[in-house]
Amino acid sequence: MISWVLVDEEWPSRPRVWVDGSGCDCWLLLGVQRDPLTHAALWNEELKRDPKAYADTLDRWVDYLDELGAKAVLEGAAILRRRTGRRNWFRADRIPPGRPEPASEHLQRVFRSQSYLSDLADDALLLDEMLCLVESVRIEQGLHCHDGGYVVDSMTLVLDEGLGFRAGVDQRTAVLVPLLDGARPLRQSIDVAANALALGPDDLEAFTQGALAVVREMLELGFVVRIQERALRGPN
Repeated sequence: MISWVLVDEEWPSRPRVWVDGSGCDCWLLLGVQRDPLTHAALWNEELKRDPKAYADTLDRWVDYLDELGAKAVLEGAAILRRRTGRRNWFRADRIPPGRPEPASEHLQRVFRSQSYLSDLADDALLLDEMLCLVESVRIEQGLHCHDGGYVVDSMTLVLDEGLGFRAGVDQRTAVLVPLLDGARPLRQSIDVAANALALGPDDLEAFTQGALAVVREMLELGFVVRIQERALRGPN
């Protein structure tokens, strides 16, 4: 568990510097981001019984953070795994509101997928992989009424476990997602989706590249797994 100040850089920058060269993979998870006064107030609530001591402490904390140039104070977790002899990876994500819940399996799944992807020479190699949605993924749709019926406005993948990530998908991706069932290589799933969308040869390459980017992100966040990995680990 860590906390750090945000000055003018991107929020993951400081922790990334801390782990560079450590020989560890790192998944940085941001839990909360608070302005200096709110941070000071929450961490000194026990002093509220003495208003003067409380006010003096808040002033001291805020002045110190101001000296550091802090625009905010962030709190989260840096999950480290030593992995020597390979190129280490660093990933940063925000924990969705209302989390966390027990997330051991989700964390381990993300580490396995991220390590696989970091060693992948070319994303095109994913086309030969057989991929499957994890059982805890569900789909939410947003609808509106139109001409006496319902029209889909939006579709969101929800990981109903662990860190509970959510990912919006467009109409084309929505056709591909149910085909990630472990029954065929990704390239065949993309071909089936392209046929369902009536895409011509000129559109197929762009669709394939977009699908690769989406699938990579789904692997990184733990929405899908490789069948080969699942077979090696068994049904659980």
